Amino acid sequence: MLEKAPVKRYTVFQKLRIAAALVGVAATCGIVEPVLANDPASCSPVRIAETGWSDNAAVNGVTAVILEGLGYKTEIPLLSRAMTYVAMRTRKIDVFLGDWNPAGTEAIKPFLANGSVKQIAVNLSGGHFTLAVPEYTWQEGLQSFSDLQKWAGRLDNKIYGLESGNGGNELILNAIKKNEFDLSSFKLVESSEEAMLGTVDRMIQKHLPVVFLGWEPHPMNQRFKIKYLSGGDSVFGPDMGSSVHTVVRKDYENECPNVAGFLKRIRFSIDMENTLMSEIKEKHETPKDAARAWLVAHPAEWQPWLDQVTDRDGNPAVPTLQKYLGLTPRN
Repeated sequence: MLEKAPVKRYTVFQKLRIAAALVGVAATCGIVEPVLANDPASCSPVRIAETGWSDNAAVNGVTAVILEGLGYKTEIPLLSRAMTYVAMRTRKIDVFLGDWNPAGTEAIKPFLANGSVKQIAVNLSGGHFTLAVPEYTWQEGLQSFSDLQKWAGRLDNKIYGLESGNGGNELILNAIKKNEFDLSSFKLVESSEEAMLGTVDRMIQKHLPVVFLGWEPHPMNQRFKIKYLSGGDSVFGPDMGSSVHTVVRKDYENECPNVAGFLKRIRFSIDMENTLMSEIKEKHETPKDAARAWLVAHPAEWQPWLDQVTDRDGNPAVPTLQKYLGLTPRN
């Protein structure tokens, strides 16, 4: 019979030297071991503000499904925009994906100034946020802010807006107060998104002129044939108020670098958000269900968002999310 070889014992110091040597060999051979995500346990759940806007619900759904697929928990409390920034200042909210500019410029300004929040990316561009009219009204001649005064009588001196305190409303009220475009005779009718669009629907059914606060992406652009008024840069900013920022609370990038890295890369498109919002509002899908279906159907669009991002266990994010969504990873 062969004698058993003696078992060699190593000191702790020797074990550390051997481990370091093995790491060096792995690096030399091109073997890359997964590195645990840099995010501590305190980074889960990720707390994402929900303002009640349909576009915000859609992008929150996409963001939450991806984060949950990577092993993070998410919380999406419903807050007003003003309370969102207060909650970020007090570290109760981590992320807000709905900072529309310039409509939201005044609301976020003091929080940017004191450093309690930070804009880390533009997640949507090329949209609209300004006054809109039905296509037939536009064809009859109401095409610009400078045309509004000539149409005052036919419009019953009314502009239809959103809920009181909304940033878009404030821009309109400020223009009326300053008598920009001779708007001093106009009254802003404030109501909810649903109520405003209900009024627009009734006016369109009767083929009557109506001017209202419109934006894209939103299902209204598919539901109605509408046109956006030109010439309103002094009210809504250049390019018809089209950029949306991703905002995080103070120190979030340092405390949760893996999630922050993903949030810096995520980008949305007009077509994507229109599709998601239609699923949510018209077909009554939940934001997460609509988001999951979109992610399954469009893997090429979201994979760049996960560059240099890992799951909670430190594995590359793309294969993990593919598995979570039931997709077959490609080599």
